[in-house]
Order: sequence, then C-alpha cells, then structure tokens
Amino acid sequence: MIEQKSSTPFYTNDITPERLRELNKPYFSEEQIKAFDPESAAFIRQNQAEQLANPAIAIRLLASEGSQTKRGGIIQKGTSPMVVTIESGEKLAIARTGDPVQYPDGSIAYIKTGAGKANSNLALVGSRLENGDEIINSRQNIGLFNILQNTPVASDFLPVLEAEA
Repeated sequence: MIEQKSSTPFYTNDITPERLRELNKPYFSEEQIKAFDPESAAFIRQNQAEQLANPAIAIRLLASEGSQTKRGGIIQKGTSPMVVTIESGEKLAIARTGDPVQYPDGSIAYIKTGAGKANSNLALVGSRLENGDEIINSRQNIGLFNILQNTPVASDFLPVLEAEA
C-alpha cells in the first residue's frame, strides 16, 4: 500500500529569479575576505570569481522519500546514506538509481536515471524510471544541484533514454 504524507509541501525544479540571485550571491564580502590569511583569501576570491563567471541558471532537486511521479508513483524508501531533515523535523532519505517506486495499483518500477556515478547516482526531480515515468517533485528543497552557465553536466547526469531520443 502506498503511504503518502499530504501535509508536507512538494517542491519542483522551478526556481524564481530571486532564488537564483540568492544562489549566485557571493558568500563572503570583500570586508570579510580581508580578515582571512592571504592564501585563504586568494582561494575564496578565485572561487567567487568562478561563481560570477558561471552562475547558476537552474536547479535539480534531489528526489526523497515521498517524491511523486507523473503517473502517481511514490518513492517509499530512499537507499542513499544521505538524509535530510525537513521543516517538520521529519528525516527523509534521498533516493538513487535502482530504488523502487510504488504505484497505487501495487506495481513497482525502478529509477533508471539520476545525477550520475560521480554524484553517487542520486535520484533527481526529472529522473526517469524504467517504465518511462518521471519523478516530478520532492518533499525536500534542501538538497539540490546547481546547473551552471558555461559548465556542461556529465554525460550520465539525467541522460536521455533511448525511447526519448
């Protein structure tokens, strides 16, 4: 039987211009950087310059327990060791490729695409299932990948499946 907590909000990869600006805002001010030792200050300046040159242009949320698919499937249990605590205090495991998604009729399909090998094959909002279905939301909005301008993603990051090509 599918268990779903309906009181928890669901999140998608949609992002507001304000949130993008916040993601792209340098973490340290020049005043703060001056307080670091020269080597650390140079490192921070370099990272912040790279961030300005390659700003986030989109996000991909990590799919968690309770994430839903277009066809009504729900991730019942994430198997990655990554766990996030949502605002309600509930802890949700993040799913990864190979994890099952259960449908209202009791059938199960497995997550086929995700963030790729370098990213522990974590499942994402946008991940495809072996039956062609797609994860459309997540119960968490803490864990995410920034998609950066001028920075290609790995070939196994949400790859297009043969049936979609």
